[in-house]
Amino acid sequence: VLEGQGSLMNPAYPGGMELLAAGRPHAVVLQHAPARTHYDGFPRHPMHALEKQIRAVEILSERPVVAVTVNHEDLAPEPVREDCGRIHESTGLPAVDVVLDGPAGLLAAIRPLLASVAK
Repeated sequence: VLEGQGSLMNPAYPGGMELLAAGRPHAVVLQHAPARTHYDGFPRHPMHALEKQIRAVEILSERPVVAVTVNHEDLAPEPVREDCGRIHESTGLPAVDVVLDGPAGLLAAIRPLLASVAK
């Protein structure tokens, strides 16, 4: 398990690039903040679409993004669940807020991967 900070597409510090390229994870769980419109501290740099961020991660790592965890900053609980549904519909990936809803949804998404890696 590798844990990274930041976005590959952040204009000042593309976080996690070295982890994805050198760490060669079996799969990636991407964190997304739906209410965030610009990169933190960079109001002139709008966030890239989630689908584009997923493609960038998959190209660099040569591994699949298997789930999206949702950062609920600036959102009430019900909009977060709606965002999770929209993310799932647009990406086909499980989308969960583990803080609000617990880890069960994320574990269900990665459990098959864990089993295959253990073999």
